[in-house]
Amino acid sequence: MPTHPGKIALALALLVAVWIGVYWWWDPKPPITFAPPTASSAEPEPLAEVEAAPREPLVVPREPEMTAKPVPSEPRPAVIPPEYVEYTIQPGDTLASLARKFFGSSSKADAIARMNPTMSPPNMKPGRVIKIPKDPNNIQGKPVPEAAEPTPPQAREGVTASAEHKVSRGDTLSAIAKRYYGSSHPRYIERLLDANKGVISAPEDLRPGQVLRIPPK
Repeated sequence: MPTHPGKIALALALLVAVWIGVYWWWDPKPPITFAPPTASSAEPEPLAEVEAAPREPLVVPREPEMTAKPVPSEPRPAVIPPEYVEYTIQPGDTLASLARKFFGSSSKADAIARMNPTMSPPNMKPGRVIKIPKDPNNIQGKPVPEAAEPTPPQAREGVTASAEHKVSRGDTLSAIAKRYYGSSHPRYIERLLDANKGVISAPEDLRPGQVLRIPPK
């Protein structure tokens, strides 16, 4: 049997043989390595900027301006409205007696009757209130009289001092004399001609725009 040193040498030889066999027969695989992270995976891609749509200005509707309308003047009444007083019928009253009492004549009884169209003599009972017109000639209203044109002061009082008159279209010496002297007598026409010798020498020379001197009457 081999000695103790010989066993050791044999064991070492077998170990070397096994190591050599493993070295040649074992297929080593490439080592596993981890690649460093790429820049694309490390940093996120920046988001594209989206331009905001332009906002339209807010338009607030304006209220329509209120304009003051001119107040039309009230038209002048075409008639004078009738006026009346109320009267309570007393025992014994008649239309004729009331006409004599208020108007001084029984002939105005029809005015009271027309002012009270629903009343008749049989209905004139004491205690009933009727209308008595203030003007027996104005029962339903009467037209307003037209205002008379004022007479020129010169025509009413006469010319007491020299005056001037500017000739208008349609004027004549006769009309001017009547206006200032109240008469178109020839002597007044001659007076106007004498006072305006430097302007006119005959009635036919009268022209609109001329200024005539009117001597006192």
